[in-house]
Amino acid sequence: MDPPDVVREVVRRFKAGEPVGALFSPGYEVVGTPAPGMPAPRHADADDRLAAMRTEGLDAQVRDIVPGDGGRVLVRSVWSHRGEAGGGSAFLVHAVMSVRDGLLVETRYFATEREAQRYAGIVV
Repeated sequence: MDPPDVVREVVRRFKAGEPVGALFSPGYEVVGTPAPGMPAPRHADADDRLAAMRTEGLDAQVRDIVPGDGGRVLVRSVWSHRGEAGGGSAFLVHAVMSVRDGLLVETRYFATEREAQRYAGIVV
C-alpha cells in the first residue's frame, strides 16, 4: 500500500470499529494535539488511544487525504465531542501522518492548514 492507502485503511478500520494497531509501527509517535489545550494521548497502543477517544465522546470525520512528499500524508478532518448532557463541539484538525514501510510512524498536528501543507511538502 502507498502512504495515502495506509491512512485510508486506518480510517476505514476506525469507522468500522476494527483494530488498527497492525498499521502502526512499534515506535509510533504523536507530536502536538488536535486542539489547543487538549491533553496529549495517554495510551501508547493505537487501539487503546482510539478506544479512549470513543469513551471520551470524541469522533473524527476525515474530509481529505492528500499525498505529500517522503511518505507524508495531509489529513483534514473534523473532530467532534459530544458532552454527557447532550451538548457538544466540533473543530477542524490539520494533521500530517508519516508512513514508512507500510506503517504509520508519526502523526503531527498543526494549528493551521498552511503549516501542515508545508510539513507534508505540498506546494500551494
